[in-house]
This record gives sequence, C-alpha cells and structure tokens, in this order.
Amino acid sequence: MKTLLCTILLCCLPVLSFAEEIQDIEWKDLIPAQYQTVDPVAALSQEEQDEAEWIIYLRMNLPKVITDREQEFYDEMVATMPKLKEKGIDVDKIIAERQVRETSLNMELNGKRVRLDGYLLPLELTGKEIREFLLVPYVGACIHVPPPPPNQIVHGVSAKPIKYKMNDMFKPITVTGRLTAKSGSKNLFLGDGTGNVDIGYVMEVEAVEEYTQQ
Repeated sequence: MKTLLCTILLCCLPVLSFAEEIQDIEWKDLIPAQYQTVDPVAALSQEEQDEAEWIIYLRMNLPKVITDREQEFYDEMVATMPKLKEKGIDVDKIIAERQVRETSLNMELNGKRVRLDGYLLPLELTGKEIREFLLVPYVGACIHVPPPPPNQIVHGVSAKPIKYKMNDMFKPITVTGRLTAKSGSKNLFLGDGTGNVDIGYVMEVEAVEEYTQQ
C-alpha cells in the first residue's frame, strides 16, 4: 500500500513542479528588447518634437504625385527636413526604424500565460455579451485617436461569453490568457464606419477582471 501511495505521489510531483505561472507584463514588453530604444525625437524640446512629428507625418502621407492642394505642405517638408537632419533627426531613417519597431513581435512571450492591463474594444456584441475583442493600451484608441502600432494591439478570444456594456470601453481592465505572437487584421466598428485594424498578438482569454491599482 505504501509503495502504491509513493508511486502516485511521484507521478504527481512533475505536474505540480511544472505548473505554468502567469507572467505579469506591460505593453512595452510586447516590443522585442532590441527595439526598445529611445526615439531621437524624444530628446528635442516640445516645440521641436511637434515640428518633427508634423514633418514625419507629411513624409508618410503626402502622395507621390503632388497636386496644387498639397504643394504648400510639400514645400514645407522639403525645406524643413535638412534643418532637422542638422539636429540629428533623419526623417527617413526614423520612419524606417519605427516601422520595424512597431511591427516586430516579442517571440519570447509566444505561448506564454500572461496578465495585461488595458482597454477593451468589442469586435462583436450579442446582446450584452462578447467573445472577441481588441485589447489596447490607452482609452479611446482606434475610436477617438488613431490605432496603436500592431504590436500594441491584442486580439482577445474567449470560449465563454463576457458581460459587456458600451461604457466599459472607457474603463481599464485586466486580461489573463495564453498569448500567441501572430500578425493579422480585424474589422472594427469606428465612429465613422468600420475599418481594418492591424494586430500583432492573439490571446486565448481565461479571465477578464476590473483593473485594480497595485
């Protein structure tokens, strides 16, 4: 009898020893460590930052073929870029670095059980319940302000329905589940219609709880 009990205990020990812990993470942890560098724009004064970000925006969004309507903005961009470069701000280099940083995924978290705070945006709403949502780092993301980078958006999928009211999107929550590093896009209802939002992670949701200050 003692031998049988010892055998049972020994069989159980590996299971107990290797029980997977939940890792508390922050949004910056979703960015690979090698890309968690300080943006050179951050070293500028607030006025200079505003100017640099405006020129970066123009560089990324002005069409290749400039019309009379865009000519003034194009001239401003062309005149300002050399001045910024003298201050160590290479606009094209910053854009390229940001694109890599914002789309790169932290594979060290792939398959891990994690706990992350954020704000919930429902992807589909059945009555007062949801099963799929986007988890974003700040209130109003994708709704009142542009979406965060793909590696700062998590697509949550829950096997069990989650109680939800529309005002809940303005309340911080804590989500626990298994994270998968997987790029994709989801269709989200926006204030002016629907649109595709690029995502970097998917989470198999285990729990959604109200956020409590630690």
